[in-house]
Amino acid sequence: MKRTFLAIPVTLTEAFCDYLGEIKETLKRDRIVWVRPEQMHITFFFYGSASGELEKKIHDAAMRVSAATHPGTLEFNKLGVFPSVRRARTLWMAPEDDRYLKDLYLKLRKELQSVKAFTPGEKEFIPHLTLGRIKRTEDISQFSRLLKRFERRTILKTPAEKMVYYQSTLTTDGPVYTPLGIYAFDFQLSR
Repeated sequence: MKRTFLAIPVTLTEAFCDYLGEIKETLKRDRIVWVRPEQMHITFFFYGSASGELEKKIHDAAMRVSAATHPGTLEFNKLGVFPSVRRARTLWMAPEDDRYLKDLYLKLRKELQSVKAFTPGEKEFIPHLTLGRIKRTEDISQFSRLLKRFERRTILKTPAEKMVYYQSTLTTDGPVYTPLGIYAFDFQLSR
């Protein structure tokens, strides 16, 4: 069984990489496992394991949704943590206006439910890019000031042009993501 997930990949800019470098420098005393920039994406659905039959259903649903989706632009301008500043475990960046992603998620969820390739969970979908997994923070007040300093700055504008169905393989150097399916957004008014 494969570990797979459905996501939107992001194209990073030099300004974003500089921004991330500034955050890393500010938090260098904290213990954070940083996500490699080439692996950043917005996850819609994670499948702990997927069989051939389930993968076919996911593929078909992703094709139908992508064919009915306009490409868009995502503006990442909000820095935050899960679950809270005092118990931070995940540092992330998100678009303040997340309607495009939430609408896409709902369309995809409906399509996946119709082919029995989705089991509703209790988690709310919060579109975000994971920047790092926090193991320990040395100074909560400094960490909180960092969040305030970097919040509400548009750092990344990236196109939303496709979804990708990835396989995740865990290695000693971290996960390796292999695309199993790529679904371009190609809605056209002439259809």
